[in-house]
Amino acid sequence: MSSSWSWPEEHDERDIPDNPRWAAYYARILWNVKEAGWIWVSSLGYPFYYVVNSNYEGRAGWSTSDSNHEYHVGSKGANHLMITMGASSNSFWYVEAQWELTEVGVEASNTFPEANLPHSVPPNDMARPQRFTGIEEERVVVFYDDVDGSPELRGSCAVKYEEGYVLFNGFSPGRLTEASHASTAFALYLYKANFDT
Repeated sequence: MSSSWSWPEEHDERDIPDNPRWAAYYARILWNVKEAGWIWVSSLGYPFYYVVNSNYEGRAGWSTSDSNHEYHVGSKGANHLMITMGASSNSFWYVEAQWELTEVGVEASNTFPEANLPHSVPPNDMARPQRFTGIEEERVVVFYDDVDGSPELRGSCAVKYEEGYVLFNGFSPGRLTEASHASTAFALYLYKANFDT
């Protein structure tokens, strides 16, 4: 597939590998979501918090507690994506909340029953919820929501961006199985509901 995609260099970091071009990489992901209808899935923990490249193993700046070929972008990675998609704010902080599957979450769970998703998720298991404003509610599909119903807080959600979706899961790193099952169920639901003809 050919494209006319470009990303102005002034919006990017330049000194690879010590300061990698993560913004251009994330912009390319968003371009594919917007123009090609991708469903991009961030399955676990902080979305877009790290860039992983095994070619830079052992290089300065490319070591985290998880591996020796990850670059720590931090919260500016997801903030960059959310602002590009129209959000006015975004944060990833631990929130003491009880999470439950929404009606759409239950429907998604039924789409992939093998996922065996829990109806309720305790606070420590969903430690990285999404909090953002400025995106029209009709563009946001919420799968896990907090019991108290804060309109800005979502445990697991997808944001429609033109032709596709960016799916965020806030599962804690210790919940890899639930995160991968939820990601699969929610992505299948989005595909079947929007693209499967």
